[in-house]
Amino acid sequence: MGRSKSRKPTLMALFFCVNRVMDNVMAAGLLLSHNRKDILNRAIQLFKSVGLPKSCWSQFSSQLSGGEAQRAGIVRALINQPEIIFADEPTGQLNSASSTDVLNTLTKVNQLGQSIIMVTHDLQSARRGNRILYLQDGVIRGECHLGPYQPNNQKRHELLTSFLIEMGW
Repeated sequence: MGRSKSRKPTLMALFFCVNRVMDNVMAAGLLLSHNRKDILNRAIQLFKSVGLPKSCWSQFSSQLSGGEAQRAGIVRALINQPEIIFADEPTGQLNSASSTDVLNTLTKVNQLGQSIIMVTHDLQSARRGNRILYLQDGVIRGECHLGPYQPNNQKRHELLTSFLIEMGW
């Protein structure tokens, strides 16, 4: 039987345990790679990209604020570069600066080929989507194709706003 060329997972579960934050992320990364240096460098890059301060990396998860824990969980989910990321309100507990950092990180990984399925009630987060599905009572009521994200694209913003108004948001 042939071996798959890619050991990249299709899905990555997002959970957080009681280890120190860096250990928690490294444990997830080492599930698929034995190159500690590469995993460590990727973890550092991801921590920085979501705006999680270095002082948090050696703390236990129970010592983090809700927003810090949320960003650490996002790093853990991204460490192995899964093909699909499920993000349920990824900016829900974050201030505006941290939200922007997380959205920029998710946009970047999406542009590099990772699919992101995001649930959000936040317009800033929804603006980053390529395709918006509007759900109400568990039923898809509408769909809006925005194409790849482009910052400061007024036409894209107007299209999404018009769609959401039409949906009754």
